Amino acid sequence: IKKEFPTEGRKIPLEEIRSKTLQDYHQYMRDYPDSHYDNLTHEQLVQRLAELNEYKDDGLTEEKLRLKLKKLERTRHINIWHDNSCVANHGYLLCMVAILYDPAIYLTNEEYKTKTGKTVDVQDVVKNPHLHFLARCRSSEDEQIVYSETRLSCLQKTATPLKSPDGNIIKDVPRFFKGDSPARQFEDGQQKGGHFFCNCGCHALTIDDLAHTQGCPIYSIQKRVDIVVKHGTVCRRKTLKGKTKPLAGLSRPDLEQELAARGIYDGKTKQDLQRLLDEEMHGIQRLPALLVCKPKAPLNELHLENYEILPVEPLHDVGHHIENLLLELPHHLSTTEKQAMQENIASCMGTKETKRGCDYRETLIKMTSYLQQKKLLTDKPMEALETLTELQRIIYTSDEARSPQLVLRYNNQAWYHAILLKQLIKADKMKKLTTRKMAGVYFHDLVAHGGDMLRIVSGRSANAEEEERNFKHHQDNYKENKQLQRVPACPKCVAESPSPSKEKEE
Repeated sequence: IKKEFPTEGRKIPLEEIRSKTLQDYHQYMRDYPDSHYDNLTHEQLVQRLAELNEYKDDGLTEEKLRLKLKKLERTRHINIWHDNSCVANHGYLLCMVAILYDPAIYLTNEEYKTKTGKTVDVQDVVKNPHLHFLARCRSSEDEQIVYSETRLSCLQKTATPLKSPDGNIIKDVPRFFKGDSPARQFEDGQQKGGHFFCNCGCHALTIDDLAHTQGCPIYSIQKRVDIVVKHGTVCRRKTLKGKTKPLAGLSRPDLEQELAARGIYDGKTKQDLQRLLDEEMHGIQRLPALLVCKPKAPLNELHLENYEILPVEPLHDVGHHIENLLLELPHHLSTTEKQAMQENIASCMGTKETKRGCDYRETLIKMTSYLQQKKLLTDKPMEALETLTELQRIIYTSDEARSPQLVLRYNNQAWYHAILLKQLIKADKMKKLTTRKMAGVYFHDLVAHGGDMLRIVSGRSANAEEEERNFKHHQDNYKENKQLQRVPACPKCVAESPSPSKEKEE
């Protein structure tokens, strides 16, 4: 039965945010005129591209090198975040947009200080998030998808370049989505929870196999589209009809037809067929959220060919892994070590009722430093805390500090941390947590994907702390903001989305 539900929201068009950030952050941009590039010699072009790690000795002519550098230094990348929260018995969906700090287009801290004499953290200024829209929306995927069409229309318009204050053409590219696990899973079309909770499709039972998890690739948007639309028959047919979960509740004939289209002819019972399909899909349950309204459109026409979902969000992944570790680890130590850890945790946490991610990070640093100075722990427990402290430091560091050496150190520390935990905390002797939770999504994200993410973007740019902090502020004030516009909901999605009850808002 198809039911309608009322929904509304307000938004600032992405085009306005792009123009505003181009004006506000222009003082931090290079924004060189064409004459600057025309006067560069071949050696200068090679040197600059090498500084940006973009030079390859592939025989490009001087003119092509010049065009390549000009494109790099005139292209901004857009970072998107959204989250859903319930306040005053109503759900709200908040979406924010930030410009990714890139040393190709923005000055480094040293360059800005040389130019102006001022000391400024350019990355912190540039990555400041801006409100895109705030909408009345519950946490169900059917309701959140209603806003995919208006999001997509704004992202498509980024294909139109802007002019900088100096008159140069600046292009914008939707590059990354960041957020907590449920938001990433919604954006990617991945199931929430279950055995395949990660976007890499790793099975929960193999999550402590470090070699296996390192070999599980993060599926691109195009790969997910191919799996849903091209490789299956029933899945494709239901997707094109607008079903948000085309593989849910399939009959036995549909299961057999879908598996046969994917080259799988095993399974006798319906339960076996469903298991085989689940293993084949690796948790993919539908198209990525932005493509639900346009399942046939090529990604380059939607200006999404470079769009991807970041696999790690430091605020949640680091904070919750510390929380799990501090809860479980003391029970696997000697009585003296357990007492020392618990006393330090209580001393750092105090009597706080609500413990935030920053509280756990601060507790880890203070406790590790104190226990190390007093030598209250044996080698392995101490090293487990030290490696996690180092992982936290690296993933929160700035883009300027990021280097191949730092990425290698992160990977080494992550593996060593995981090995230490396997030795200290035995799966059959868990006290406070289950094995699934201790070695769950937060542990998996940091160990399996943290190093790969740091190769392409700094953890500070992937951190959503600023966006989370803005949620309540914008929720309280979005009705009074006269600049906001009403968000048009997708009629097709509204008509097909189920709702247990209707709501009205004056």
